Amino acid sequence: MWQKVQEVLASHINGERIREHPHFLKGSLYCKNCGSRRIITYAKSGSGVRYPYFVCAGRHSKREKSCRQKAVLIDVIEEQVRQIYDRYSLPADIRSYLEKWLQAHIEEERKKYDIELDGLRREKGKLERKQKKLLEAHYNDAIPLDLLKSEQQKIAKQLAAIESQVTAHEQTFADILRHLSETLELLEDCGKMYRVADDHIKRMMNQIIFSKLWVGPDGGVTAEFAEPFRTLVNAAQACMDCDKKEETRGTNVSTDHLPLLSRLRVTQNRLSDFFGYCLNNDFLVGITGLEPVTSYV
Repeated sequence: MWQKVQEVLASHINGERIREHPHFLKGSLYCKNCGSRRIITYAKSGSGVRYPYFVCAGRHSKREKSCRQKAVLIDVIEEQVRQIYDRYSLPADIRSYLEKWLQAHIEEERKKYDIELDGLRREKGKLERKQKKLLEAHYNDAIPLDLLKSEQQKIAKQLAAIESQVTAHEQTFADILRHLSETLELLEDCGKMYRVADDHIKRMMNQIIFSKLWVGPDGGVTAEFAEPFRTLVNAAQACMDCDKKEETRGTNVSTDHLPLLSRLRVTQNRLSDFFGYCLNNDFLVGITGLEPVTSYV
């Protein structure tokens, strides 16, 4: 039950209510003319048959008086979205190339942070030795109990801060590798996955992979990808487009994916484009932790 609740909450991240005219594309479609959401309405023919349409909410409510976006049949929109998934599915070889390339550079980043971790561990060792010396001094009646407690509390806070940083370092890279694999797995043959999924899963895929699906004046649908899908898809698409050109010219298609490699090199030092700010030193807590600086530090 808890898991079902989490899935429902995740599907409501756009804040749109779905009690009336529920549909897995609601909350993902936007009018390219005025930026309003696309909502569902029904039109009745002369014979009494009701046809479902996606219409611009701004025009429908007369809030956007200048918008002249036409209504588009739901079936037409659905098919265009399916074609978008088919068009951006990653071939297995490109998915493998992307994953290996990124894993290699993530490993390089991990080595840099291992040096920092060594410093944290050395500092931890010093503090633990100081704890032991303070305890020995107390047993030898060199320092009173109240001073021992005060110093031990300070050291305990510093140790907790260091331990938190060590855990964060280790967890960060584990999460990055896991999310990378999940992202690429979702993109690989996402067209087939989308077609066989139920409406709830389709809704979640639309909201995770795309920031917006734009409906143009002619009723055509174009996709605006969310990160990290935008970066991965753009790089892979450049590679696939180049391969198609080579095929058209009748030359051998390169297996090295040079266009993809070229695109990825641009982002080599900006892995945060894929995974947020978790690899940025500016966002890491310093060795002093979150407590005020003490005379010892």
